[in-house]
Amino acid sequence: MLRILKINSKSNYSRKCHLRINFKLYLIPCFFLLICCSVTKRFDDAIRIKEKFENQYTMRPGSNESRNGKTLRGTAVKIQVISRPDSCPVTVTTKYSSQVVLVFLDENSVDKSENFETIPIENIELVNSFVNLPDSQNKKINVFEVYNNPNEVRSLREIPVDTIIIDTCCPCRCQPLSLELDISCPKRTYSSFFSELRAGYAIYNDKINLFSEKVRQGWMFEGVGGMRFGAEKEWGIGLALSTGIMARNSFKLEDAMRYTVMLHGRYQSTKEKFLGLCMRPFIYGQFGLTVDDLSLKLMDFNFGSGCEDCKKYLKDLQANNLIPGIDFSLPISFGFGVGFDIPVVSFFDLSVDIGFRSLGFGESAQIAGFENVPSLRRINMFLMRFGITY
Repeated sequence: MLRILKINSKSNYSRKCHLRINFKLYLIPCFFLLICCSVTKRFDDAIRIKEKFENQYTMRPGSNESRNGKTLRGTAVKIQVISRPDSCPVTVTTKYSSQVVLVFLDENSVDKSENFETIPIENIELVNSFVNLPDSQNKKINVFEVYNNPNEVRSLREIPVDTIIIDTCCPCRCQPLSLELDISCPKRTYSSFFSELRAGYAIYNDKINLFSEKVRQGWMFEGVGGMRFGAEKEWGIGLALSTGIMARNSFKLEDAMRYTVMLHGRYQSTKEKFLGLCMRPFIYGQFGLTVDDLSLKLMDFNFGSGCEDCKKYLKDLQANNLIPGIDFSLPISFGFGVGFDIPVVSFFDLSVDIGFRSLGFGESAQIAGFENVPSLRRINMFLMRFGITY
């Protein structure tokens, strides 16, 4: 089946081409690819790849799953021939160059537009190169074998051929200073493990003493390690370690660095573009404990085995509100935020996010005849982070 589409100079494309930007006409074939592939009947075809190109096809599109790059199994949707003029303006003597590709859908890929592959015909071992076909099929490029035995051809299938003739010439393409923009994004490969390295800038209110506060700010550093899961590795869960921020023991007017250990979860968009830009939005959440020296003493007060009578006495005073400002709760911290991952190379992204964090930490007070009574205080902060994600 041969289908021909001609795009001429009277098309909307020609009338709208005022900017001096050439997008390499990627959008036109993609448009027809989406139309033709919106509902696809599935077959079990065998696409044999030439040996020198096998490494390019060892991963399924949209996932990290490996496959046999020598013989691809799936649906050969159609052959697409895209013809463009070699020079401008287009005249009766203008020559055209053609690009021929196979539109292919892997057997284990979901029927979505981003999973369709376009394989250059020169990368494929055509059936007629190793099998004597009937004269009616011998010179055709749209004949493929049905997968029975990769070493023995038993049945063949002929697929449609779409020829797209782009018979239009935007004036800007003829100018020597035209600007070309490649709108494709770097291909990001996600493994089953991930790690994050972040620098963060925090703004928060801290107590100068028991009666007054001041705005403080400071830098922190955070590392995360964990595992990805989901059909496209969009979910992640792991452990976050942070240097935390400097916060005061308001009872003794001493600063202390507040380190944290938290469970870290994230969800990342499966779409590689957001608002037309190569970046993936993500959200994250964290829940854990502050683990500086004073916070550890507060946890020991709750779970340790020392002086049970002292603890009971102090907790009774607290319950009767006789020691105001004292809280024996655990130093639990939590936070959440949103951001963007911007792919740079196949194995890491640049990342930036903003978020909120509530930090609970220990203090030490001298009350009721006791020298160092642990207590909880909490501060809330606005947090900006940036770094890389592997």
